[in-house]
Amino acid sequence: MRQKKWWINIERLSIINSVLLDLYDRSGREDIRELFLNELRLIVPYTQASFWLHCENLDGIIPDPVTIDMSKRFLDRYEFFADKDYLSWLYNHSSSLVYCGSKLLENSVWHATEFYKGYLLPEKIAFSCGIVLIRNSRLFGTVNLFRTDIFNDFSEEELSSLELFMPHVENIVYKRHFDKYAKASPEKSFKKIMSSAIGLFSVRYNLSNRETEIIEWFCGGFSTCEIAGHLGISLSTAKKHMNHIFAKANISNKNQLFAMILDCVKASLYS
Repeated sequence: MRQKKWWINIERLSIINSVLLDLYDRSGREDIRELFLNELRLIVPYTQASFWLHCENLDGIIPDPVTIDMSKRFLDRYEFFADKDYLSWLYNHSSSLVYCGSKLLENSVWHATEFYKGYLLPEKIAFSCGIVLIRNSRLFGTVNLFRTDIFNDFSEEELSSLELFMPHVENIVYKRHFDKYAKASPEKSFKKIMSSAIGLFSVRYNLSNRETEIIEWFCGGFSTCEIAGHLGISLSTAKKHMNHIFAKANISNKNQLFAMILDCVKASLYS
């Protein structure tokens, strides 16, 4: 598991924003896994990639993973090595996370594992990273990216890019593939819709993490003063964040902000 460190330049953020808009736009009409892997390659280059879905209701792994440049032989051999996978302990985490193989184990330890020697080495795979998708302490998806030994390891900037993608991919994939298996209460369903709408609004207007938090509290019916108290910041700082949001969305008041968020709610409902 990684501690979040942000190492992303403006140009890369712009590309990430564009990819996310594309994912949200097409999520209501198709499985976005292949689209995500293909567009992700522009930001985080890899030699092979896979996107698996997991569901307890469907007896574990859902067949037919989406893969890029990955041989059927490599996929089929995973069944034999699955119980030796050094990543398996991550699957018991309580929430989604980004991993990097070289940061989980020292090279000398990793290269001595049966999983590396028997499964990855024959494919000349030297580096790995990805996203483990977990909601309510239940694993439901894994994104795995690999590089051969002719490339460098995944950089902090590339891993930070995955951190930005993670909550959006989690919401989109879970909504499309697993909502029908979740017996959620109306309150939980409403929270999911609002979470998706806030995510869409955040992407559309390139909000910072703090600005997104402000929007979350705003949608909960809290005043700017109350938001400042919840976030442990001064009222003037909270107002400054709100004004930044207004400027990014090209609006001037909270009524307009609320109307724009409602538009995102409608988009989430009908996507």
